[in-house]
Amino acid sequence: MQIAALVGIWGITFAITWFASTTEWVWSRNFEWNTVRTPLLACGCVLGGLVLAGALRVALAGTEGASLRVATLNRPVDLFVPGEMAAFRAIENGVPMVRPAASGVSSAVDPWGRMVAFSDYFAGGDRTMTAQVPITHTWTLYPRVGDLFAWSCGVAVVVAVAIALMGRV
Repeated sequence: MQIAALVGIWGITFAITWFASTTEWVWSRNFEWNTVRTPLLACGCVLGGLVLAGALRVALAGTEGASLRVATLNRPVDLFVPGEMAAFRAIENGVPMVRPAASGVSSAVDPWGRMVAFSDYFAGGDRTMTAQVPITHTWTLYPRVGDLFAWSCGVAVVVAVAIALMGRV
């Protein structure tokens, strides 16, 4: 998930799609090592680097600093940013996020995507969530460049299609 700090959720979608298409390509070549070696190693190195960088980002994240105690008043379920997306948005922007929900999952996430507090409306017992949320933020590239990565992928597809169509004329 830490790749979201660089290129947003689009980077995660790209990595998953690239892995899936590479796997299908290797399979269609009957795993012939001489043919698939270079693309497979390139994909594996990039994906491995992403996993390692994400693990290092979380491992090296500071846990000291000021915090803010938050008690939430629940609100209706947000249809556009479900609870599962709160961690992605926190990582993308490098800020903590508290997401209350009246009839769902309330959560508090730190800037590195770690769950600080969690409350499930449908679980029995007390439905109150109290969290010590860090008031620090961490630098990420995504707030500065936004969806530049996604837009550049779109432009690359348009250019590739245009080149392919020009070759047919």
